[in-house]
Amino acid sequence: MSRPTGLIANKGLELLTFGTPNGQKATIILEELKEAYGGPDYIWQSINIMENIQKEEWFTKLGPNGRIPVLVDHDKGGLGIQEGSGKLVDWHWSASTD
Repeated sequence: MSRPTGLIANKGLELLTFGTPNGQKATIILEELKEAYGGPDYIWQSINIMENIQKEEWFTKLGPNGRIPVLVDHDKGGLGIQEGSGKLVDWHWSASTD
């Protein structure tokens, strides 16, 4: 896989994550929601924290604290959601009531 240099999707959800415990939480939640409710579909990119990709300018525009995971909602103007599963669950339920 090539080194990420920016977002690759232009619609739907894009998860920027890595195989750490915090990074895996977002993937697990998305997969559980997909299994239970048939969605959301998403694309993901591996952000290798050993290479400090999460500290690059393109990434910190989405997640200013430079940490993974970040979930980008392209259908909501590129909204970046960060900092763990709690916010991800809050986002899902608020989005489903729009």
